[in-house]
Amino acid sequence: MKAIKKPIEVLAKRYTKDSDLDSLLNLLRTNKSEPVRFEESTGDLFIQKDRGEIRLTLGNWIIFEENTDRCFWFIDHEIFLETYSFLAEEGEFSRFVKAVYEIDFVDFTNLETDSIKEVLNFIEDSGFNLDADKKQTPSTVKEQGFIIIETLEGDEKLFPGEVLVKGIRGELYPVKKENFDLVYKVI
Repeated sequence: MKAIKKPIEVLAKRYTKDSDLDSLLNLLRTNKSEPVRFEESTGDLFIQKDRGEIRLTLGNWIIFEENTDRCFWFIDHEIFLETYSFLAEEGEFSRFVKAVYEIDFVDFTNLETDSIKEVLNFIEDSGFNLDADKKQTPSTVKEQGFIIIETLEGDEKLFPGEVLVKGIRGELYPVKKENFDLVYKVI
């Protein structure tokens, strides 16, 4: 299925070697439900989400979606440049607006075999191999209750009732249904 991204505003900041790490960590830790850690050896930041741990590497962007889930997310630098436009400076972050663009998506409606197969086919049709060691078969998905999605920021879980989106560069990412409805318009 296809949808278009709505022009929703976000706060964003690029993570660089010049970033004030203490200030950034303090800001990210304001969301008490998602623990943050810093890996000193690589300089990477990690946020523990309910669907898995996501990684921010130097040069990529942190966004705060104040109009959806009020959480911090990480975005690849090139994808950010293609999909966001600058609006204004706002303290430590700047305000950007998401560009309107078309995406492909699939609903993961339930743990029935047909729904699981539809998502697994969408993943394969998107050019991703189903990693054998992640045991992505209908029977194992039913058993574990989710599908593991290989995102640019790390492996995340897609749960029934959520949506799997294929972004502008073919990247995959799971979205909670309520956030999908706020950010996308089905066409």
